Amino acid sequence: MTNVKQKSNESDIAKKHEPKKEREVGIDLLECVAILLVIMCHSPIYSCYIIGDASPINYLRFFLKTLIAPCVALFFFANGYLLFNREFNLKKHIYKILKLVTLCFVWGLIKILILMPIRNEYLTPIEILRGLWDWKLGWIESLWFIGTLVCIYLFFPLLKTAYDNKKNVFYYFLIMCTIFTIGNSFLNESASIALTTFFNKTTPLEGFNFFNFFNPFRNLYGYAFAYFCIGGLVYNFKDKILAVKPLKRNIIAVITMIVSCLCLWGIGIYYTKTLNRMWDLIWNGYDTVFTLINVICIYVLCLNLKKDVGLIRLISCNTLGIYFVHEIFINLTKGYIEQYPFLCNFSFNIVYAIIILILSLLIVILMKKIPIINRLVK
Repeated sequence: MTNVKQKSNESDIAKKHEPKKEREVGIDLLECVAILLVIMCHSPIYSCYIIGDASPINYLRFFLKTLIAPCVALFFFANGYLLFNREFNLKKHIYKILKLVTLCFVWGLIKILILMPIRNEYLTPIEILRGLWDWKLGWIESLWFIGTLVCIYLFFPLLKTAYDNKKNVFYYFLIMCTIFTIGNSFLNESASIALTTFFNKTTPLEGFNFFNFFNPFRNLYGYAFAYFCIGGLVYNFKDKILAVKPLKRNIIAVITMIVSCLCLWGIGIYYTKTLNRMWDLIWNGYDTVFTLINVICIYVLCLNLKKDVGLIRLISCNTLGIYFVHEIFINLTKGYIEQYPFLCNFSFNIVYAIIILILSLLIVILMKKIPIINRLVK
C-alpha cells in the first residue's frame, strides 16, 4: 500500500516537473485573422460589381476581396495543424463530433427564429424543419463550415493513424485529395485560358471534373481535407521556416501573397467577363491554388508573433462561439450602415467587422458564464 502511494506521489511530482507545451501563439493570431476575414466576408457593405462598370474603384474593391478569400480555409488549416500534433482520444473525438452536429442544428434553429422578426418573414414549422435540413439559403447556409468540419472529423481517426504510423500513406492521401480538388480547379483555369486564347472559345470551363467518376471528392468540399492535412504537414516545417531570417521570410511571404492575389484577381476578372456574371473570389476561390498559397503566406507572417497576447488568445479560444453569433449582429446592423453611402467602402468594412467581432466576443463570454447556455459556445 505504501509503495502504491509512493509511486503515486512520484507520478504527481513528475507531472509537475513536466515541461508545459508552449502555446502556439502564431496559430492564435492566425485564427483571429481568420474570424475577422469571415466576418468581412459575411458583411460586405460596398459594391465591387465590375460587369457594366469598369470604374477603377470597383476593380480595386474586387482585388481587395482576394485578401478575404482565405477566411474559412485558414480555419481548416489551423484545425489540422493543431489536431494532428496532439494526443488522440477516440472516445472524446466521437463526443466532439456529436456535439458539433447538435450545435449545428441548435444554432440553425436559433438563427432562423431570430431572423424571422428581423426580416419580417415568418416560416411555418414545416418550413423551419426543411430549412434546418437543407441549410436555408440566405439564412443559415454559413453553417456549411461546421458540416464540412464534421465530415473531416469522421475520417480523422484514420488520418491520424496514418500521420503517426504510416507517413507515406498520409502523404498519399494528401497528394490525392489536393490533386482531385485544388488540382482539378487549376486544370479548369489553365484549360479555360488556353481555349480562349488559342481557340477563341467564348465559354470557359467552370467546375468541370477532369477525373470524371474516378474523382472520389466530386460534389464535395474536398478541398477542406486538403487544407486540413496541409496544416498537419506544415507543423513539421515550422522550425525550418523560423530558421529563415525574419526579414527575408516576411518579404518572400508578402511578395508571394501579392503575386498570388493578383493571379486570383485576374482569374476572377476573366471568369466574370467571359461568363457575364460575377465570379465570387471568396467562394470560388477556396479550391484555387492561389488561396492555398495565401493561406501558407498568412501562416508564415503569423509566426512573427512571439508572445502570448491576452486579447488574441481570448478571441482564438472563442472563435467557434463568435462564428455562431456574428451573423445575428450583422443582420441587426447592416441595413442601418448601408443607409450612409460614405460608410460603404472597404476601409469602413474593416472597422465594421472589428466592431462585430468585439460585440460577438462579449456575448460569447457572457454566455459562457450562464449554466447550460454555456454549452452553446464551447
